[in-house]
Amino acid sequence: MEKINKSWFAVDAVFFIILIIFNVFFFSLGVFNASSWVSYFFIHLSFFLLVITPFLLKGKKTPAVFGNINQAFSGVYFFAALIAGLIFIFASMDIKIDTSVNVPNIEQLGELMGDAVPSVYLFAAKIAAKLAVAFLKNFTVVLTVQLLIAGLYLIILIINTAANERTAEALEIRQEQINYIKIASAKLKLLMDRVDNKEARRKVESVYDAVSTSPVKSHQDLVEIENRILHAINDLEKEIAANNNEKIITSAISLLSDVKERNILLKTIN
Repeated sequence: MEKINKSWFAVDAVFFIILIIFNVFFFSLGVFNASSWVSYFFIHLSFFLLVITPFLLKGKKTPAVFGNINQAFSGVYFFAALIAGLIFIFASMDIKIDTSVNVPNIEQLGELMGDAVPSVYLFAAKIAAKLAVAFLKNFTVVLTVQLLIAGLYLIILIINTAANERTAEALEIRQEQINYIKIASAKLKLLMDRVDNKEARRKVESVYDAVSTSPVKSHQDLVEIENRILHAINDLEKEIAANNNEKIITSAISLLSDVKERNILLKTIN
């Protein structure tokens, strides 16, 4: 891309502020264990990927909108890694959950149904919470979840970047096709106005009409003949400068034949 979209820097600045706040929060908590450091690493990795996203598209003429889409994916990944990381970091804190609840036995259950059932529910909830915290504190679980999030993001990013590259290449080819007609027509228009001989001017005008009304769509198989037409226009310019009417007429007839051949080939290809 010729220049990086300025809005990307503004977005990166916002995410950088969020990252600073996270770092202040992280070091103030003082939860320094393997699980928390894994989350810390992936959160910073997501920010790094967010920053380099604008440079992933190689084409200099790549539309900025493609980079914006990729940056949106990177922003989503950053928040996903951040939220998951915060959950794991909180789970890594030494929080003691009291699971000592007086649960009635089977004989008492019928008599104390009103009080016992809520106690059973509370006991089950505390056990579930304790198991959940133990699960979230597990290093393997933390690493697996962060890798899955990162892997999903990278798959989406690679697929989208490849699609953007193909689209950008198609747009560049399309622009080159349009340029062929524009350049050839503009040159012939100028040359036509410089021809004094009526017959020669009429021949050059016929070439101009044929080129200007030619289909803009092109094909890679037509590159050679299109380049030949452009070179022939340059030769015609030299002959007009020399005021050689015979050569002007001959060149114009040959040029018109090439233009018609190009258009016929285009129809057969498409």
